[in-house]
Amino acid sequence: MPFKILLTTIWPLDTAGGTQTLARNLAAELSRQPGLEVIVVTGAMPDEKTLRLPPPPYREIRLPLVNQPRPGWMPHRWRIVGGSYLMGLDDLAAEIGPDCLLYTPHNSAQAHQAARVAGHLGVPLVLWPLIHLEYRRHVNRTAARLYRSAALIVCSSDLERRWLTMRAGVPAERALLLGCGSAAPARARSAARAPGAGERIRLLSVGEFARHKRFSDQIEALALLRAAGIDAELTLAGVVRAGSVFADIQSVAREHALEHRVQLLPNVAESELWLLYSRAHYFLFTSASESFGLALLDALCSGAFAIAYPHPIYRTLVESSGFGRLASRETPRALAEAIASAVTAGEPLARGPTERWLEEHSWGHIARILGDRLQRLPR
Repeated sequence: MPFKILLTTIWPLDTAGGTQTLARNLAAELSRQPGLEVIVVTGAMPDEKTLRLPPPPYREIRLPLVNQPRPGWMPHRWRIVGGSYLMGLDDLAAEIGPDCLLYTPHNSAQAHQAARVAGHLGVPLVLWPLIHLEYRRHVNRTAARLYRSAALIVCSSDLERRWLTMRAGVPAERALLLGCGSAAPARARSAARAPGAGERIRLLSVGEFARHKRFSDQIEALALLRAAGIDAELTLAGVVRAGSVFADIQSVAREHALEHRVQLLPNVAESELWLLYSRAHYFLFTSASESFGLALLDALCSGAFAIAYPHPIYRTLVESSGFGRLASRETPRALAEAIASAVTAGEPLARGPTERWLEEHSWGHIARILGDRLQRLPR
């Protein structure tokens, strides 16, 4: 009999976003491990724009998302992220009969529902919480109790693991540091190259059009570069969930008279993203709030030289890859200076990160470690 993993998350896996990317690739690679069977349960979101993807090796079941009536097990909404839960999850999980229940992400209503279902079934609860350490609802007492209730916590960063073990009270043996994976190593990567003499520099950033991504900083940095006589253009690609933020970014480009040098690409297909990575001279990453930095990892694994803010969560990703440059501060001027320094130095000087680094950051590698650990969880 295969070892059954019930993976549950709120978003359908054929929609765009960091959580979906993680869950989709993790479920696929776990399904390919000998002796494992993965069943995915997500929320039904018929109005959400979907991606064109190949048929997955796992089974996905979608349940209605509801927020009424408020069940007695749900913490007060100001203590958690979101108040929606999956109608019928209890009965479906009992029918599936999993050997463990894996939930991602955050201290949400769905996470507490998953904990309750795992307890009723008597199976281990595994959480991949993707904690944003500066966000109170991710690190409050309610969240800490949830994390302590899990048989295993998958940590995306060393900082996250340290907070879980030193502040939230999670035993160290139950906090597994895995980082995250990228699908890019399995694809043919382009050889990175520095901009040629007189060539316009192609800058790229990928992520949700949200304020914490600080795309406006990148536009301001572009304006500073052009004022210094450096010819460059910027492409911003990502998911649009707040139309007002997208409009604000357009306004910033107009204010700097950069409408023809800033290209905004909303809701780009995954296949097009790989092409954008391969064409960029430099990939910019300036997010103010991250649990890991999946877009940054994908860029590095695709052969795009990264120039990033020195944020404590993702700076180590750039440093360990040996294929990027950190700005001295988290400001547009420091970002512009880092880009100019990279151009002057003729970076990138290498073809990309080492093969070993790429393998360690592949979803196949992550799934092999996690799959083995899941099967050894006490029941």
